[in-house]
Amino acid sequence: RNVFLSYTIDDKGGIRFGPSSAKCSAAFDGITSPISPDSLNRRFGIEIGKGIDSASEQQISFHLKDDLTALRATNHTIADLIYRYHAFLYDWCK
Repeated sequence: RNVFLSYTIDDKGGIRFGPSSAKCSAAFDGITSPISPDSLNRRFGIEIGKGIDSASEQQISFHLKDDLTALRATNHTIADLIYRYHAFLYDWCK
């Protein structure tokens, strides 16, 4: 179908480019997710971790738009979320 994918999985099976951090463990839980690690392995030979192990320590991006509905429901923006990610990643949280 002419769709080309980049292989962004690290040596531990974590994905470097994935869904929002809030949805990462649910998206790859191996049970309820539409993105089943077992199915990806069986169909395409792709091996990724399950649950929290699906996120790479080297993760380079998140699909922030995945959180847009939840953000709007709490009167927040993607900019607010980016600030929170930055605070967490740079250890501003006390």
